[in-house]
Amino acid sequence: MKRMHRKAVTQSESSEDEWMEHVYEAMELDFPNVFPEALESEQVDVTGASKTTKSDTKPVINSDGYSNYPTARETLKKVGVYLGGGGFGDVFKVEKDGRDIALKIAKTRDAWETIQREANIYEKINKEGGHKNIAGCIGICEAEGVKGLGLECVDGPKISFILDTAKQMYESGKITHAELWGSAQSFLKETLEALAFLEENNLVHGDVKGENIMFDRKSKSIKLIDLGSACVAEEEEARMGTITNASPEVMLSWSRSLTPKQSASPRQDTYAVGQMAYFFGEGDHNRFGAPDLKNEQATLFQLVMTFKSIAASKKRTDSESLGALNPVEDHASSPGAGQYGRGGGNTAYVKFVNAATNFDPNLRSSSAELLEMDFFKDPLLQEEDTVEVFEKLLQHLDEEMEDDQ
Repeated sequence: MKRMHRKAVTQSESSEDEWMEHVYEAMELDFPNVFPEALESEQVDVTGASKTTKSDTKPVINSDGYSNYPTARETLKKVGVYLGGGGFGDVFKVEKDGRDIALKIAKTRDAWETIQREANIYEKINKEGGHKNIAGCIGICEAEGVKGLGLECVDGPKISFILDTAKQMYESGKITHAELWGSAQSFLKETLEALAFLEENNLVHGDVKGENIMFDRKSKSIKLIDLGSACVAEEEEARMGTITNASPEVMLSWSRSLTPKQSASPRQDTYAVGQMAYFFGEGDHNRFGAPDLKNEQATLFQLVMTFKSIAASKKRTDSESLGALNPVEDHASSPGAGQYGRGGGNTAYVKFVNAATNFDPNLRSSSAELLEMDFFKDPLLQEEDTVEVFEKLLQHLDEEMEDDQ
């Protein structure tokens, strides 16, 4: 995720840092490292770029063991395809040993340490045989004289683009309701299968979101990417990924008054999946009543204060009152999205979202438990039909990209 801009809501630029420090103090959060560089993640450019001829330049390896960033970047720009970047560095599509890989390079020493930690997580995954819904990794390697993390190069768009396209096509009558929700069921199921594998191996992804899930054209399935925020469950401190998908207990653990910090838990990941399902169904994120102030810093403040209030109340163990969606018999009384779900009622979708996003992590369902829920037991589309729908969505997305170029 891109580092959040520290922009004051009502103060001038000259007093911005001072004002934000007061905000963090009110929240009892550390300033200014609420979002450390380690949480930065790539944003893949699905349009890509043209590949050029190879370069004779050999990047210099720093004393810390990673390639000199400016030289490495210029080299890879000449020989590869830029896929995306963030605060940590950049990702390029390059050739190594006769096949394409995605090479992640570091901008700073801290970023290099994060990449090495990510390589260690992938090593644990590889030892268990990997998973079809998690992008592969060949570890720290060199390509074109540049040292970085070698990752599977997934050919396809982010699932967030796919779902946006599905909604557009549904609204224009190009796909049916069954095709819309059938595709959502499929990607949520495969995401949970990947997360269940991680949980079985005591690992936490830490930043599950649509931008970190890609649809692989070759395998016709999703691939979970970017393990830069991943950690070993219960052994490492939880890292806060994207605000809208960060679980309440992780946000609260950043408070100075709540120590030690929250340990990493697979329930962080299931919460994020629930938030994705909620957003797909409701068109907004569940903020447990906190207002959306259209400003990341201000919204963070409101979320933390709301979570503190809920945690201090006796209602914290009442799963229904704290559920993302509350079922009702009288659909006409529903105040709209964000309360009862579109259509209301005690549906399989409502039960799934509530189980995944329960405020109390001890009551929140695991990936394996979510996979056993009615939401997946009677899918709207069979597997072969889902593939056809995704092909239709990809074609539409490709046509839109061609029109934009």
